[in-house]
Amino acid sequence: QPKVLEAENVSTDGFTARWEPTFRAMGYVIGLSKEYVAKEDVVVTLVHEDFEKITNGTIEWPSPFYDELDDITNISGWKYNYFNVNVVKGMFGLNNAYKKYGEEIYLESPALDLSGDSGKFTVQLDVYGDKDDVVSVTSGDKTLTHTLAEQGAQSFSLEFDNGTASSTIRIEFDGEGSSQLLFFDDIYIQQTVHAGDIVKENVGTYRTETPETSYVFSGMNASEGDVFVYTVTAWSYSLDEDGVLG
Repeated sequence: QPKVLEAENVSTDGFTARWEPTFRAMGYVIGLSKEYVAKEDVVVTLVHEDFEKITNGTIEWPSPFYDELDDITNISGWKYNYFNVNVVKGMFGLNNAYKKYGEEIYLESPALDLSGDSGKFTVQLDVYGDKDDVVSVTSGDKTLTHTLAEQGAQSFSLEFDNGTASSTIRIEFDGEGSSQLLFFDDIYIQQTVHAGDIVKENVGTYRTETPETSYVFSGMNASEGDVFVYTVTAWSYSLDEDGVLG
């Protein structure tokens, strides 16, 4: 984890993020969020994954996926089990064909601060799946389910009340549909922030392909009181002294 340095060239339009170099780094992943004080009660989208970085595959011919989720998500830290996953353009899919053999097929969020509004939050899923498949969404010790009412594209929301400062959202599904596939077009995690409280919005995740230790953000259109926070993680495909690829 590189040491983050103070930003330079700060203006209402943007700034230059800086950090110290990491040995063997081939590039960096910069996560950016914005914080401000809510002037009134507002529903904030804390997470929105749209999978627009996926450019291959069709519903008729889904493509296999073996890569890192951080390459296709807007925030880093999502997890899946690297087994039997398919994608189509703009959508990430779980394939349940081997679930009956004991494989855990799931998509799980990074730890999120959902402690606001007394832990109440909403998960909205825009999906493409088989009629009568049952989608399960788990947060902590609570699992809520939704049965798909039709074949194909559809949207639904589930309301939780057990958010914590480090909640994870795990999504799975069951069913006997012909495709054994469930595709996620959009995932929204939303929460009401009350007047006077701090709003924390994810702006995005940005990956560099060089070891340069700065990144220029522009077009931010910052308002008075806005605070931008960035984190930096190094990545590399090089071998370390023990021969480990990292």
